Amino acid sequence: MFLDLAKAFRRGPFRRHRIDRYQETMLRARVNVQGLVQGVYFRVHARNKARRLGLTGWVRNVPDGSVEAVLEGNEPSVRAMLEWCHRGSPRAKVTNVTVVWEPHTGEFDRFSVL
Repeated sequence: MFLDLAKAFRRGPFRRHRIDRYQETMLRARVNVQGLVQGVYFRVHARNKARRLGLTGWVRNVPDGSVEAVLEGNEPSVRAMLEWCHRGSPRAKVTNVTVVWEPHTGEFDRFSVL
């Protein structure tokens, strides 16, 4: 019986799911978030969200009061993070989000606060 289950696992939907993951489109987005986004833990919440989504890249404060981030990962995760950027952390008040799409590089091994 155990061997039958092992064969079913190798041939079943689990294997197809794993193969499909490797065929996902990888994206890179450079994001600028404006509004009340500094001093409200936006970067910490962004890092935590990005790590939960399996993204790599970074987030940092910009001298003009905005926050900039580079997001790399699969398409659904990057798009989910962009949706989060429109809301931000609980105390943030986001007024504008600008996204510039760039070629995926794979240069990061994790998501960091700079």
